[in-house]
Amino acid sequence: MWSTLEQIEFTNLPPRSAPAPVENLGELEEILQRLMRPLTPLQRADTCQQLISAAIRGEEMHVLVQPSRVHIGQLSGTFKRSIKLTRESIVRATLHALVKESSRPG
Repeated sequence: MWSTLEQIEFTNLPPRSAPAPVENLGELEEILQRLMRPLTPLQRADTCQQLISAAIRGEEMHVLVQPSRVHIGQLSGTFKRSIKLTRESIVRATLHALVKESSRPG
């Protein structure tokens, strides 16, 4: 007989069709760079500030598959990839992506 705790843990598992989480620092940097590319310098700074603040507070963060963007906070649905990195790693990836994108010519 299953205990209530085991049943709850089982029902809270992501669906098998859910995309793999983002667990690689380099991959997160690439995603953030792609998302920042069309933004103005002011929009990039504002976006980075929001991401870094959320990471420091330990908020749940996801990369949405369609449309491609980063979401801060809880989100239901299967078209997202949860960011499974430490707070420091998210801050580092955000800053690296900002610097790389800001130094691009053009």
